[in-house]
Amino acid sequence: PSRCSRARGEPLRAILDSNVTLPRARAACREALGCPGCDFLVLLVNEPLYGGMAAEGVTMITNSPTSGAISARHELAHALADLGEEYDGGGDYSGDNFAETARLCERDEGPRRRGRRLVWPCVPWSAWLPPPLERQSAWREASGASSTLLHIDHPWRVLGAEAPYRVSFHVPAGGWEELRISWSVSGVAHPEDVALSLDGAP
Repeated sequence: PSRCSRARGEPLRAILDSNVTLPRARAACREALGCPGCDFLVLLVNEPLYGGMAAEGVTMITNSPTSGAISARHELAHALADLGEEYDGGGDYSGDNFAETARLCERDEGPRRRGRRLVWPCVPWSAWLPPPLERQSAWREASGASSTLLHIDHPWRVLGAEAPYRVSFHVPAGGWEELRISWSVSGVAHPEDVALSLDGAP
């Protein structure tokens, strides 16, 4: 056993390692492959619900039939490509998919190191923006609007066994061009298993 666990009282998201997880995973790898060491370890946790973690030297994912592949892509992107979070409200914003400013990188400009992670002071993905003559103006026009995150939460609910999840938030008056509300649901086998409503209307 690799002694993985969940954080008590927290949403079922992270799979936590212990002081024996990595040594035992490395030992199992050596025994199975007969090699002195393993470059990269992926630990499949016997857990039917969503979760994962990219720890030092090992990536842990669950065997959830509905969300295992989702967590595998997410955690492997952390571990193999040094990518940060792709969602708001997370704790790891670094790597090639994050920039501290909307300024495009100059030629030969690179990231700086923050702990074990790389952080870009400028936008490194300019190759995927419009053609060179339009690149600067198009990027600035697309990035110029400010935004405000009014509410974010990661609730955990057992569908059908608990009361519906309800949340209230206030939209400040004035100056907003648009309001966007996004829901993300993991671990749901069928769309009809979830019903969403706003101000009592579906």
